[in-house]
Amino acid sequence: MGIDTLSIAKDLRAAARPQDQAEAIAAAIGGAMSEGAATKADLDRLGERIDARFEREAARVDGQFDREAARVDALRPGRRAVRSYRGAAR
Repeated sequence: MGIDTLSIAKDLRAAARPQDQAEAIAAAIGGAMSEGAATKADLDRLGERIDARFEREAARVDGQFDREAARVDALRPGRRAVRSYRGAAR
């Protein structure tokens, strides 16, 4: 969504600002508002990057849990496997 600087300038002109001031103020507002604004495409790309990072971290944590569960299970022969608790939580 763009900033309608012409409309801002007209409003300032209607409020008794000289035309050159109204245009300068409108241009400054338009520049400030659009300079750091993210577009929908920017946000979509960011969402995709966050999703991918989350999936990588989830896989890393799952692998780490599985390794630790196997280590604990090896220390507890004859007892219910730690991994079976994990399945119940999902």
